[in-house]
Amino acid sequence: MSDIEPLKDRILTTNRPAEDLRTIMRAMREGWAVPTDVKRAAVFRAMQIVNDPLADMRDVQRSSEFLLAIDKHLLESMKQEDAMQRLDSGQATERIELKPITFERRD
Repeated sequence: MSDIEPLKDRILTTNRPAEDLRTIMRAMREGWAVPTDVKRAAVFRAMQIVNDPLADMRDVQRSSEFLLAIDKHLLESMKQEDAMQRLDSGQATERIELKPITFERRD
């Protein structure tokens, strides 16, 4: 986790952010506690790179992958939070309907 802390200031100024974005992606994937200001700086920088027509294609690709990973992570977090709220209120977390089983008699 010590790799994450110094990234906030560096990620906004470095000319080659691919390694920093890779480190943050790894941290999120492995469940490290990434500070909010580091996440914001990384998203801001990744969006700058994607929108820069002069940016290196490798950096654009890494930034795009990072933004997609952030989006996926956010969606998964929202799904888990919704499931936990449903469980707390006694609702089903999956859409399952149970109906009585009926058998027809054959003579």
